[in-house]
Amino acid sequence: TITSYREPVDISALSNIKFYFEADLESFSNGAAVGQVTNQVAAVHPASSGTSRPVFIASESALNNKPCISFDGVNDYLYAYQGDTITNYTIGFVYAGLTTNDYLETIFSGQSNSDAFSPSGGDRQFNLVGIGYAAALFTLPAKGVIIIKVNPSANNVKVWVNDTKIIDGTLSASLTGATFVCQYYLGTYAVSTYCLVKLAMAFMTHGLVSDTQIGQIIEDMNVKYNLF
Repeated sequence: TITSYREPVDISALSNIKFYFEADLESFSNGAAVGQVTNQVAAVHPASSGTSRPVFIASESALNNKPCISFDGVNDYLYAYQGDTITNYTIGFVYAGLTTNDYLETIFSGQSNSDAFSPSGGDRQFNLVGIGYAAALFTLPAKGVIIIKVNPSANNVKVWVNDTKIIDGTLSASLTGATFVCQYYLGTYAVSTYCLVKLAMAFMTHGLVSDTQIGQIIEDMNVKYNLF
């Protein structure tokens, strides 16, 4: 007997959403090189070319047999520059295939008043596994849903990994009160070393998604991708 029911969160309808990618909304054939993915909410579409293109997987067993984009760990990435500046933001993604010492660059990467993308050159960014936060690293599971909510004006960051909020605290000094340039970088980067990862979903809002909605998104992603 069904005693309760709620509609899943429509990620594309979140307030101030600027980027939303989900692999099962793409139309690539299995094994195809992905030169560009579709931003479902704006005309800013991360892309790459040549041997830097990731590969589309039509059915990934680690993600409940759903599609994903697979990065080869050598040089694969997808990148776009939007150009506007932001302060508070929320990002999230569903991934699989992380191993020890792997790092996953999030959707957001940017340095105050700069449009130059340079992961090893000082851009303020979050690296996963773990999360570069206040000089501490937090180990991540091999697959999962991660949501990061950053509020520089209140000097606060919150991080959810699957169904657990692992961080609710003070930003590192370099992020406190900062304004950032919005860029999208799907892929992997860790001090000039790329890593293997499979990405199924990613989003970014220019604003703070409520904790209640974040909980619903995490639940929806777990149901869809069987993450934890």
